[in-house]
Amino acid sequence: MSKDAFKVLGKITPRKDGMARVTGQERYVSDMTLPRMLHGRIVSSPYAHARVLSFDTRAAEALGAVCLTFADIPKLRYNERIVTVPWALHKDHTVLADKVRRVGEAVAAVAAETEALAERAVRAVRVEYEPLPVVTDPIEAMQPGAPALYDSVLLGDQELKIERNIACSRDILEGDPARAFAEAEVIVEGTFRTPKIYHAQMETKSVVCRPESDGGITVWPTTQSIHNLRILRGRGFHTSSAGAPQPGDVIDFSGALVKINQDGSVDVATALMDHGGGTLEALARLVAETLCVPLDKVNISPGDTSITVYDVVTHATRGVYAGGGAVPDLGGGQMSSLCQIVGEVLGVPMERISIYSTDSAVTPLAGTTTATRQLYMSSSAVLQAALAVRQTLLGRAAYHFEAPPEELDMADGQVYVAANPRERLPLADLAAVCAAEGLPLANLALFKAPFKERIDAETGQGDVFPDFTFGAQAVEVAVDTETGEITLLKSVACHDVGRAISPAAVEGQIQGASTQGLGYALLEDFVVRAGRTLTPSLSEYLIPTACDFPETQVIILESGSGVGPFGAKGIGEPALTPAAPAVANAVADALGVRIYDLPITPEKVLRALGGLKDA
Repeated sequence: MSKDAFKVLGKITPRKDGMARVTGQERYVSDMTLPRMLHGRIVSSPYAHARVLSFDTRAAEALGAVCLTFADIPKLRYNERIVTVPWALHKDHTVLADKVRRVGEAVAAVAAETEALAERAVRAVRVEYEPLPVVTDPIEAMQPGAPALYDSVLLGDQELKIERNIACSRDILEGDPARAFAEAEVIVEGTFRTPKIYHAQMETKSVVCRPESDGGITVWPTTQSIHNLRILRGRGFHTSSAGAPQPGDVIDFSGALVKINQDGSVDVATALMDHGGGTLEALARLVAETLCVPLDKVNISPGDTSITVYDVVTHATRGVYAGGGAVPDLGGGQMSSLCQIVGEVLGVPMERISIYSTDSAVTPLAGTTTATRQLYMSSSAVLQAALAVRQTLLGRAAYHFEAPPEELDMADGQVYVAANPRERLPLADLAAVCAAEGLPLANLALFKAPFKERIDAETGQGDVFPDFTFGAQAVEVAVDTETGEITLLKSVACHDVGRAISPAAVEGQIQGASTQGLGYALLEDFVVRAGRTLTPSLSEYLIPTACDFPETQVIILESGSGVGPFGAKGIGEPALTPAAPAVANAVADALGVRIYDLPITPEKVLRALGGLKDA
């Protein structure tokens, strides 16, 4: 489909969250305050490996703080990161540690009525440690006699004894390496080193929790994966009450979203309000009986019209609502892209489209905002939902126009006969007719990526990725051979995104990722010595600013070959990938000598040229 045929896709439109972001209405978690809120601080280990012997919290408690240590928490082990295969995870962590395995690991926590008091209290806690041998090299850690970090870990409910610091292993077999080396005419060997890097997000990591009257808890976290956090927490997130929906002029109807969570609890999102008659309690009992689950496992989220069935996808008399799943937009503009897809399919102007996301109590399991997957996954689900609603609308409009649905189209809030665009029906009028006749104006769509095959457990091989993004980057550098300083003169990046749903967002993603990749190549180095971080802040860990590099010139290719909506591909991480290799190649071309470890600093340039000797 030619890009010229699109009405909303590929156009420059204001971001749905743009006004809120530039005016400060979009708040970071650390900006949130709740009535009677307590402020927490963590007592962190100064050792990379040590056993905690004792605590003295008396001084902190004398200040009015509440203190928690390992002795006060459930001794449950878990895995901090639920992004892995298989689903059964190696559980090796407790909320507070009695044996630390990294500098900064939490050993105690304090809570106080003000931030200042919490800060004073955390400094007043005294901890006695027994330092243990530190091991940071993975090869050395696997040798017999190396310091043991863990005695055992849990895999599911099975306890595994750990030997030589190896918790699990995976074989990756491809071909016959011995035969390949034997038959090779030339063997090229080299060691390449890449540093640890930090993405240095603008939001500091924090979390706000509010216990709810039904025994649940509402959590506002700094996270890329709300549902995974919920799985770790093991209990529901809730949405706030905002009143009941307005029924149609002719027909009165209601709806509910019932969702089973992976911990066995059930969420019910409904527009019903309980004025003391026990309506919601009765609804919870009905769900519990139908699904054969305990009543205390049913969580009712009432009275928010933006996420109940009535408005999940469209009610054109008020505007269009798109449920985007619980995948947060971290700044890439994916939420606006979802709205553009809805606008394209339903012919609704962007200003009449609202999007609701990031509440795990009312959205289907949607995975993470990672791996360049959000636009592909979320947009595919939104596209399916919007197409289902479009089919309902055009099916009813066919009677009005006395024309087959395939001869009708939608644009600018109007439905019309494609061959005679002047014959139009306002979408609001059509939606009112559909509501009066009880036709569905909402659709819940679930999209599952079409993975081709599973990873082979014996070989580690498998074609599991449904799509690939291709691109290239070129840079021009100048190298001062006397000082070793590298100056980036020009940067150009070209990527095939399949279809640019929102060209401005795509360009921003490429420019931002390119700059991050260039910082990885020339500046950023997360330095750790003997388990201790030597670059703990942005004063030591250098990230590029607008003054360090020129703006990357962006070339967007649209082949339409992606498996996402309208042929789209992801562009999050792919735009970062080629930046560092481009810089390394440019420096090698300038010097005639290749540098094999990042970042490429002036010291490494001089050392490669023989002008600087190792101490």
